[in-house]
Parts: sequence; structure tokens; C-alpha cells
Amino acid sequence: MHRSDRLVFVNSRSADLTGYSHDELMNMQVWNLVHPDDRNGLIERAQKRFTGSDVSPGFTARLLTRDGTVLTCEFIVDLVMYQGAPAILGIARDITERRRIEVALAESEEKYRELVENANSIILKMDNAGTIIFFNEYAQRFFGYSSDEIIGKPVVGTIVPATESGSGRNLRVLLDNI
Repeated sequence: MHRSDRLVFVNSRSADLTGYSHDELMNMQVWNLVHPDDRNGLIERAQKRFTGSDVSPGFTARLLTRDGTVLTCEFIVDLVMYQGAPAILGIARDITERRRIEVALAESEEKYRELVENANSIILKMDNAGTIIFFNEYAQRFFGYSSDEIIGKPVVGTIVPATESGSGRNLRVLLDNI
């Protein structure tokens, strides 16, 4: 909890999260815990909270620990009465690892997308009914269909004939087995 830029209450988890002792936290300005790039926005937000003009309870910001580690945290805040005066109660959840995983996943997805889109091979995906649900750029060039023209169409009858030339084998049955 804080008011007038000072912490007025911290629980033991605050000390664990930041690396500061309870006494150190109680003797510091709350904004010293906030990453410099996030400070001005949060100061403005706190001022609005105290005047009642900011009622949005949640946001994400970066905290600085005692050793300089930057943590990404989700906050839920509210204006409360504490010891007879208004104070901002903030609950923080460390989401640093979750954010790191989200970024790594997005990068991996982008690499996969680039690999599939730029492969010099036909890559297509179809559902169980044999309907085309993905068609990479190479396949588009090879078969002469744009993605918009082919997505949602059946494989058999568009890019695969119903029967194999020469043998007369039913390619729909073969495709269903695949």
C-alpha cells in the first residue's frame, strides 16, 4: 500500500519479490521500485486513482529488484482507506517467466511460419474431410491457385484428380486412407 509516494504497508511477499527487507521497503519511495520507463505513467495513474478519475484496476509494469533484476508484473490496484486516510492497495503478480515464454513462442511461430511459407516444397494441410485448410506460397505458385481461391476447397477435384491416370485407381479412397 502507498500514499504520498511512500509505502505505508508491505507484506512479506513484497520483500521476497523485490529482495529488499521490510524495513528498507518502508523507508523508500514506491517509485524507486518501478522501472524508469514505466514510472511517469504509473505516477500519473496513481494521481488519477487518488482523485477518482482512473478506475481501471489492472495493468502491467516492470519492477526493479534490489539486485537490478527487471520483473514484469501484473498489478491489480484499488483506492482503500488505510489508517484513516486514502491509500492505493496494489497486488502484484510476477509474470516475467510467462512473458519470456510468450516471446519465445511468438519467435518460434514466426520462424516456423517463415520456413513453411518460404519452403521450395508443396506444403498443404487438409482437414479430415479432405478440405484444404492451408496452402503455402510454393503450392500456390505450383498449382496456380491463390490462397483465397483454394482454402475451403476439396483436395480431390482441385489439385488431385478423382482417379489416377493410367491405373484408374480411385484417389479419393487413397486420400481418405492417408
